[in-house]
Amino acid sequence: MGTVGVAIIGGGIFVKEQHIPAALASPLVSIKAIWSRSRKTAEEAVKVIPGDAASSVELYSSDSGEGKTYEDILKREDISGVVLALPIMDQPAYIEKALAAGKHVLAEKPVAKDIATAVKLIEYYKKISAETNASLAIAENFRFLQTWAYGSEEIKKLGKVTGFIVRLNMMMEKSNKYYNTPWRTVPQHQGGFLLDGGVHYTAAIRRLLGRDNTVESLIANTALVSSHLPPVDSINAVLKTKSGVVGSYITSMGTTMESSEVHVACEQGVVKVEGTKVVTTRGIGKNAVVEEKEFERSSGVKEEVHAWAESILSGIPNPDQTPELALGDLELMEKMLTSGDQDGARQKLEYQHFPIMSAVVETPNSSATSASLITPQIEALAINEPANGVEKKQIPAPDLTFTGADTWPLPYYLENGLRRVAPYHFTYKTWCKERWRGRKLIDVFESEFRDRPLAYYKNAMETGQICINGKPTSPDHILKNGELVSHTIHRHEPPVAADPIEIIHEDADMYVINKPSGIPVHPAGRYNFNSVIEIMKAERSPEWIAYTCNRLDRLTSGIMFVAKHPKAADSLSLQIKQRTVRKEYIARVIGNFPDEEVVCNEPLLQISPKLGLNRVRATGKAARTVFKKLAFYPPRGPGKREGNDDHSEAEVITTEKGKPWLGKEGYSIVRCLPVTGRTHQIRVHLQHLGHPIQNDPIYANQRVWGLQLGYNDPEALENTDDDIITRLGRMGKEEVADAVAYHDEVVDAYYKRKAEKMSGKLCEVCDTPLYTDPGLQELSLWLHSLRYEDAGGDWSYVSPLPDWALPPSGMSGPTEVGDMEELVSAVKDVNPEIA
Repeated sequence: MGTVGVAIIGGGIFVKEQHIPAALASPLVSIKAIWSRSRKTAEEAVKVIPGDAASSVELYSSDSGEGKTYEDILKREDISGVVLALPIMDQPAYIEKALAAGKHVLAEKPVAKDIATAVKLIEYYKKISAETNASLAIAENFRFLQTWAYGSEEIKKLGKVTGFIVRLNMMMEKSNKYYNTPWRTVPQHQGGFLLDGGVHYTAAIRRLLGRDNTVESLIANTALVSSHLPPVDSINAVLKTKSGVVGSYITSMGTTMESSEVHVACEQGVVKVEGTKVVTTRGIGKNAVVEEKEFERSSGVKEEVHAWAESILSGIPNPDQTPELALGDLELMEKMLTSGDQDGARQKLEYQHFPIMSAVVETPNSSATSASLITPQIEALAINEPANGVEKKQIPAPDLTFTGADTWPLPYYLENGLRRVAPYHFTYKTWCKERWRGRKLIDVFESEFRDRPLAYYKNAMETGQICINGKPTSPDHILKNGELVSHTIHRHEPPVAADPIEIIHEDADMYVINKPSGIPVHPAGRYNFNSVIEIMKAERSPEWIAYTCNRLDRLTSGIMFVAKHPKAADSLSLQIKQRTVRKEYIARVIGNFPDEEVVCNEPLLQISPKLGLNRVRATGKAARTVFKKLAFYPPRGPGKREGNDDHSEAEVITTEKGKPWLGKEGYSIVRCLPVTGRTHQIRVHLQHLGHPIQNDPIYANQRVWGLQLGYNDPEALENTDDDIITRLGRMGKEEVADAVAYHDEVVDAYYKRKAEKMSGKLCEVCDTPLYTDPGLQELSLWLHSLRYEDAGGDWSYVSPLPDWALPPSGMSGPTEVGDMEELVSAVKDVNPEIA
């Protein structure tokens, strides 16, 4: 997915204790620079970064002189985003400068010192982002705490909300490290600590009450209980929601009372959130059942920073970080303070609009995620009669709020060795990406989405199934920044292998699983319920949350880590990012691989985001893989030569029937140590070396790469990128995905009959062209994640060798592998972190 180059702006307590560790924990973030008002505080901040990594971070400050200013950071092309953590009064000016420079911004809450300033900032953001494509996110870490998310879901199960109480009390003592920050000690912003810390809890109560219970009006009294916390430190308010529910909000930063609890009463019970604990009381009176759930203590900052980076890379602003949402948090606090200043005068609120919960955000080559989006109201859509007179069936108006969580149990059934999902209605939604702007809608669908023929997409636009901002549009519509693209479909998920997800190890923190081949990890593209995460959820409960620590391609099998809570995921993800975790894969490749260790250092470049296609290219990203042959199995039958295939020109010409793979001498089982972690790294490096994975439908596909199968073509002289993209785009539509392992005459014919391709049939509900079932060769890749281990020896997990890596019948060979020292020794001098 790539990484985001980031500058940290600020050198205070929260930066050192939260922001920098959060950035280090995310594999999507690379800290390039730190700026602070003084060089001294910047130097203190960089000390948080461990080891040699700190030496690559450049320091800037107001007193560092020419070339080291904030403006100089904004000129750097390797920095895409800035994390801003400055005094409340100063932040808007720094935000505006960053946006004007085209930098994405994650700014600490509150969004501004008051409503008027926030509205002005948001108006500026909307104007400048249309020019620079920069995004503004507000860092409200409470939105990423599991307690509030879980509490919100529990409330939905108990019927209508009937009342609520918020009690948040503490003493901000003079000895507190945050109190001794000068701009907080003598605040120039309204509310002092009530605003600075209070917006966390206005965000939380808004999350719990949901869009059906947004606050419409309030009255409040305020007071200064402790003289060192001016202008006021206590609020006692009564809030009324648009649904007519009345609740109380009591908070003080200057009292000897201590409490942190929110109670929400519903028709069928009560939910209490208290610290890291959520207590749900189901029922009333003697029949009530009390359930308690404790969560790991977390600030939520790591999750919010990672989510921000994901939003930059996907081009979709995270709905929990929009400035409009933060404006609502600020307004609720400001109106309580204003009512107190006016002796309890009633205040009406106008910025409490709550985001509509959307189904799934569709992002090519990235995981689709459940999310809340501020979206236009979308009416039910019908299919009109097209101009060519062919009658189209009326599609029943789908439930546009449908999400995977709304259906339980999930609609699986097993048939013919495949896990299937019954078709269902579904609405994809995605914000216009930067690369789409200024292009025709039909052109974007043609270049980015492979699921259906171009004629289908054109008809869907003309008949209202594909909309812009909830309204029908035309195929020639020119996409603009800020537009929401929605696509309502009768969704047909491809079947996947019915193999169970084996648990190799489980403890209080982590599942270590053996992922079957052919199943994607996360919902993405045509796959939603048929994904590892959704299958595991179906085996547990609707509330189960997965925290994946590593990823495998859909076709790749083997070891994966699924954490049970964010802290465990953060810990392992940090180890992986710092390359102190060693990974070993096993592959079955064409031909007799060399006996000695082979280190491939060829850089990799993605040449098609749509297809996820990569090639060796000098202008690509650095990549390194170590290979070591485990076994070689010659082909069966007489007349076969011994030795390796050197790919000589004469041999290619004389190869039987023009199929160079037939000149290969059997196959090898190869151990693989990826030092870096680029997409398809092992597959592309093996292809470049002339020994592609034997059944690789992309990189061992003769119909795509020609006779040489992409061997040693770093300059794309034999096959241009456009040629490869065009040929590969036909696979699964006009042609069968065709790996060289299946070019035995009988086997070849069998798999062509069994492969997934368009069947020529249409769905009776929606007229969507239907695919045949995938064949065995499309559900597996002879690449397996065999081992993960800590370089220091603290832990190690190894899976059994897959069947295709074991000796064939009648031959002898290894049935397990040794330790990793042979592989590690080949690169330990240049990569000592894995030694």
